[in-house]
Amino acid sequence: MSMMKVLTACLTVFILLAGCGGGDGGKQESKNGSNSASGAETSIQTTTYFPKAQQIKTYKGSGNEFASEVETAFTREGNYLATVSDNGGTRILRIFQLDNKGISIVYEEPEYYDEDAPDIGSLKQAFRPKVILPNPVTLNQRFDDWIVKMVDAAVAVPYGKINKVIVLEKTGEDGSTIQNYWAPGLGIVKKSFYLKDDSGNETVVTTELEKVEAAD
Repeated sequence: MSMMKVLTACLTVFILLAGCGGGDGGKQESKNGSNSASGAETSIQTTTYFPKAQQIKTYKGSGNEFASEVETAFTREGNYLATVSDNGGTRILRIFQLDNKGISIVYEEPEYYDEDAPDIGSLKQAFRPKVILPNPVTLNQRFDDWIVKMVDAAVAVPYGKINKVIVLEKTGEDGSTIQNYWAPGLGIVKKSFYLKDDSGNETVVTTELEKVEAAD
């Protein structure tokens, strides 16, 4: 799988991924996570899953040199939060929005190398909102090409065990499986990519939260 194809898959969503590995661990973990019995009936409000401002999140990657990344969140401006993700190959500016529809990405700019926060007001004409976590969500809910696989999972990442995780899953045209794991106050804490080709070769890419620090 080419690096560009992997990066494209990652950006589709929190939006980060990359890597190769054996087995189908990327698919199995969501099956092994815990899920409350009430999850199938209860709507989960997702406003608390919006990432916090002024923090730096470090992610550990496996399977690809660009799987690791550092995401810096700037000061929140109303319903908007700008972040810059650096995976060692490029820096991507993303602007997130929180409203009654859920969490959306409204703007993305690759190759963003300014160290300062962007002027969100000057970019609003270019906003193209795309919901990446609806509000509310229920188990097995579908939106765009995604399905809500779990709504109350417990997930272990290098940062520690995280509860109340929402797991979203998407199947690509090539048969690949992409999963995004959302946690309250943190946003996406894990992303995974899994593909088994016609020859039986398996590709697994994971990006997992490792550390959270306050931004200066």
